[in-house]
Amino acid sequence: MDAPAIKVGGSLRKNPRKEKESQADLVGKWTDHTGKQYWLSAWRNVGNDGNVYFSLKLGAAVEQQSQGGYQPRQAAPAPAPVRQAAAAPKANVLDMDDDIPF
Repeated sequence: MDAPAIKVGGSLRKNPRKEKESQADLVGKWTDHTGKQYWLSAWRNVGNDGNVYFSLKLGAAVEQQSQGGYQPRQAAPAPAPVRQAAAAPKANVLDMDDDIPF
């Protein structure tokens, strides 16, 4: 019995979360020959000669959920807030030493 053929390829769509110029214009997924899926990003550019071209980036692998769906890897948790040391108690005027040398 032959193993099922793996479809190699992917798709891109307009990035609905684009807020800054540095973010990808198009986003999607790419499946390699082993069946592993990756994030795919594309930026639209115009060359000096006026021709349009796309820059591509293949991102980290997509992790598979138990239900068979896919989602991006979770970002690292935010660092815990830095605690500041408690301030030393303020000296009371009455606690001061009365021996003033002048």
